[in-house]
Amino acid sequence: MSSSYLPATTDSIAHALEATEAISILYLEARLASLLMESKEYSEALSVLYIRLDHGSEKAS
Repeated sequence: MSSSYLPATTDSIAHALEATEAISILYLEARLASLLMESKEYSEALSVLYIRLDHGSEKAS
């Protein structure tokens, strides 16, 4: 493998790791909200979801 492929490969791996981390965080937040809803902690569940929406809008800007 030529060394000219190395930066692109490194960038691809870094991007894949970031995407995996983001998906894991989304999953955990959704699971937490679900557990809170099951235990009738509705305001806490909405808080978790609101924080996600709030942070998501910051990234989009």
